[in-house]
Amino acid sequence: MARALLVLTGIAFILGGAYFLHARETYDHAAASKQAEVLSKLSQVIPDYQKIVQTEQKEQNDSAQGQDEEPAQDQGQGQDPFDVLLADETNFPVISIDGVDCVGILQIPSLDLEVAVAAPYVSLDYMAHIKQADSDNGSFSIVSENRNFLLGRLPDVSEGDEVIFTDARGSRYAFKVDAVYTGKDISKSAESEGDISESTAQSSPEQETTAEQQETSGQSYTPVLNLCCPQGNRWFVAECTEVIIP
Repeated sequence: MARALLVLTGIAFILGGAYFLHARETYDHAAASKQAEVLSKLSQVIPDYQKIVQTEQKEQNDSAQGQDEEPAQDQGQGQDPFDVLLADETNFPVISIDGVDCVGILQIPSLDLEVAVAAPYVSLDYMAHIKQADSDNGSFSIVSENRNFLLGRLPDVSEGDEVIFTDARGSRYAFKVDAVYTGKDISKSAESEGDISESTAQSSPEQETTAEQQETSGQSYTPVLNLCCPQGNRWFVAECTEVIIP
């Protein structure tokens, strides 16, 4: 009797686990679909975004193949004019897509990744979003949940990788990954609320020292972009500095 009970308990655990995995996959698929829909619409309304991406892809293909191809035709934006607002907290220009206030698109070519990024006051599990921004020096942080269609593959980036952020007005900012590291612990309170710890978006001590030195010497401060994603109970951070787009 006891043996039969153990067997039934084991079967119940297996079925429960299978149900949980199926429910999780269904949930993740729905979230990925929502991100893809927002990204698709956002890429159409950001001025010249699709044209620039097509040009960059063509240049990469030409470089890899060593031959010229016919230039891609400009298909236009296919959208009516839109209003760009300013996010109160960070002054990022904002475009509302299906009720989601978006500030731009993040590209990580080494991961073949494009992610629609929401305003700092937006907290949705299918969106990356701005966490903190310093309007004085142009530095900011982008965070997301640990999902592969967001920043879940962040540990796969390497130093020297290119990162591009295009804002809602079509202005593009290029960055280079300078360091990848595991950051501070995620506070239990922040994790339970689905929020991101404020400490993640803070500059590292090295950045703060450099900024102070540059301010003292009168040098301009190089903007920093921190990409942050939870890995277990700690943050994984890719620290990037801005570079000039040729």
